[in-house]
Amino acid sequence: MAYSTLRFMLCALLIGMLAGCSLSKLSWSGLFGPSQPSADARWALLPFVNYTDQGDADEQVERMITVLLPSNGIRQVNNFAKPAGNKEASFVNEAARLQNAKAWARKKAFDYYLSGEITEWQRGEENSQPVVTLSLTITSLADDDDEVIWTVSGTGTGKPGDTVYDTARGLLNTLMSSMPKVSD
Repeated sequence: MAYSTLRFMLCALLIGMLAGCSLSKLSWSGLFGPSQPSADARWALLPFVNYTDQGDADEQVERMITVLLPSNGIRQVNNFAKPAGNKEASFVNEAARLQNAKAWARKKAFDYYLSGEITEWQRGEENSQPVVTLSLTITSLADDDDEVIWTVSGTGTGKPGDTVYDTARGLLNTLMSSMPKVSD
């Protein structure tokens, strides 16, 4: 019994050392490839696809992200203008709006765009908790090829009495803190 425990501990130690060696070579800058974008790279914020019944959730998230991006080194951000007129929120309209925004980003020759999805946006009642689930994706437009270089998703749960806005802002702060920093 003591021999098998010792053997297990040695294997665990060896695996830990090997994992430490391989993790020490990881670098966030590798996510952007050999040419990490500078702070002067051109970024577009595309409309978020809103799969919830809360019609303004996408606009709220987009406003929060616009405020948070400079803390990640992104100085030049252009938002895709929401077309006037059709206010009907349907999955078909959301998908068409996203495709139009992607075409706009390519036409305007942006270097990167940030997009995402909102899959849950529950306002907390007096005794319930607000819940927000969303994802963020950074796509590179280098070489006329849309290449996803970073994506993250998560769920945030507030405390009873918290607003869904505060819950979403906390979740976005957490998710965007994992975003690779842009070099100056």
